[in-house]
Amino acid sequence: MRTPHVVSLVVLSLFGCGGGVVAVSDPQDFEAETDAELTRAVRAELRGLTVSVKPVVTVRVTGSQRKWIVAGETNRDLDGAMSFVPDDAFGEATVTGPRTFEVAIAEGYELNSLLSGLRLLVNLTPRGATRPITAGIDLAPRFTSIRGSTRLSLAAEIRPVYASGGLRYRGQVRAPVGSQVSASTLDDVTIVVSARATLGVYGLDFTYDDLALALDVPGVNADQVEVLASEPGGRFRSKLAVVAATVKAVELTSADPYTVWPPTRCPTAVRTCLTATPIGATDFGDCGSYREVSVCGLPNQVTQLYPSPDDQTALQQALAALQVPAGKSVTFTAYGTSNTRNVPMELVAQGWKQTTNSPATVGATLTPGQVNTLLDGWNARSMVPAAQAVVYQQSFRAIRLDEPGATHVVLLFQSAFRMVVITLR
Repeated sequence: MRTPHVVSLVVLSLFGCGGGVVAVSDPQDFEAETDAELTRAVRAELRGLTVSVKPVVTVRVTGSQRKWIVAGETNRDLDGAMSFVPDDAFGEATVTGPRTFEVAIAEGYELNSLLSGLRLLVNLTPRGATRPITAGIDLAPRFTSIRGSTRLSLAAEIRPVYASGGLRYRGQVRAPVGSQVSASTLDDVTIVVSARATLGVYGLDFTYDDLALALDVPGVNADQVEVLASEPGGRFRSKLAVVAATVKAVELTSADPYTVWPPTRCPTAVRTCLTATPIGATDFGDCGSYREVSVCGLPNQVTQLYPSPDDQTALQQALAALQVPAGKSVTFTAYGTSNTRNVPMELVAQGWKQTTNSPATVGATLTPGQVNTLLDGWNARSMVPAAQAVVYQQSFRAIRLDEPGATHVVLLFQSAFRMVVITLR
């Protein structure tokens, strides 16, 4: 389906390899793993309505645009279908026949959201019904059509995890201990291969952009991922697989879907695992799913800062209107932040220090009233509502940092993933 490109590889933390490479061609050393589970529709039934969804998400190309198609059928005629996620229309649902429907998913934000664990909701209205029944459909990427050396074990599951500062899609392969493992495709796809904590287990990590390049529909012409393991003795083993978008589960409800399927919460076990991670850790894949970790936050991690994407006009206007006492000055900087849920303000301040190379000492946390009292010495109280206007968020946490000749007031708008630092000199 795609034109071959240059292969791009990244290999991390691998064990040493030895000698030259010797191809292994013994036919008894190869297997062909069937995809029997991908030939059966994923079904759910409620109040006489049966919904069957095809297990593999297919692709449709219109001009230069690709849409991924979730296709299903019912045992009753349909009057309508509408797809959405909490508080937002999502995808494009269409009744394609008396008892068939499909949802077209755009590449990019929509597909990434669903593959990373967001549930797709589809209202299906049977003929003559006064209210719809909602189908909750879970998608997941996975390796399919797996074949190759029996000495390599490639797990079908590809999990969304929080690692390297954000979302990664992680597969797993087992290889003989001491092997050097790499993975590649015919496309320009980067697959990060890393040795896991257990000897002989390797992670295969994709960013979403690279996963999207690797995705295909299983078939004789599908592009494949090849995993190679060079053993210490010089032999190498190979495993081939197609990366597909699949339907993991379907559920039905006639109740409020937001109540039946509430937003992802922070499980106690995930929070405990995250709390036990050392400061500076970057891989949280063993603690839980990407969405669970995102909800829990990273309590032991120094906050990462990025250039603010916001229109800062309100802050600039407030700054220009200040009547600062003679000999004093006020400036501000604004940032986007990594996940700061449950992160102590001291670590937020450390993130700012690392970003700016500031020698400032982290001081006390501040209440909103204490922030205003501090800013009053520079007639700068209006900077707070200006910051709130910029990030469209009222609630904030605050901390001060001090250095000779300057005090920095950090305002963290946690729900907006934004931070404003007001510097008083």
